[in-house]
Amino acid sequence: MDIAATDTLDFGRVVDRAKRTIHVTGVILGFLTWFAITATTWFCLFALDNLMNLPTALRFPFAIAGLVLTVGAFLKCVVGSLRADRSNERVALMLEKQFGIEENVLINTMQFEEMDYSSKQRDFIAATASAATTEWSHVPLRELWQPGRMIKWWAAFAVLMVVWIAYSALAPSYLKNAFTRYAFSFSDA
Repeated sequence: MDIAATDTLDFGRVVDRAKRTIHVTGVILGFLTWFAITATTWFCLFALDNLMNLPTALRFPFAIAGLVLTVGAFLKCVVGSLRADRSNERVALMLEKQFGIEENVLINTMQFEEMDYSSKQRDFIAATASAATTEWSHVPLRELWQPGRMIKWWAAFAVLMVVWIAYSALAPSYLKNAFTRYAFSFSDA
């Protein structure tokens, strides 16, 4: 294929790799979000039960709410991000918008790679491919991993893990009792 000459990139592969990176990032962020919501919810419910020794009449609705929140957040954050699928064309358009690449050169170049063209179109296509290669060289691909968001969510994950480990190490009987009361609150009703 002429468009994949030595001075141009194979944009189909590059955009496909960007699509996979975006998908993996979304799944990781979805899991971290779900973990933060779930760990915080259950820590608050366990602490509330330990501090106030809640009666079954209150613990049961809290257990139902915690379970619904856990499952709902999992479906929305984790399963939703696993099922999210973007076409290569949509990813190319998103990259053009996000990184300020004008005149649709990425999407056009991708489409030119997949089609046959005449000798009259060769100069235009070569110019478009050259412009896309030039524009693409200025794109910071590491930004697709969203390092700022990842650092924040990994920090939240670490803090919550430390809190849960401290809770289990410093007050194991309180943790066990709260877990048992919530896990078996359904049998009390």
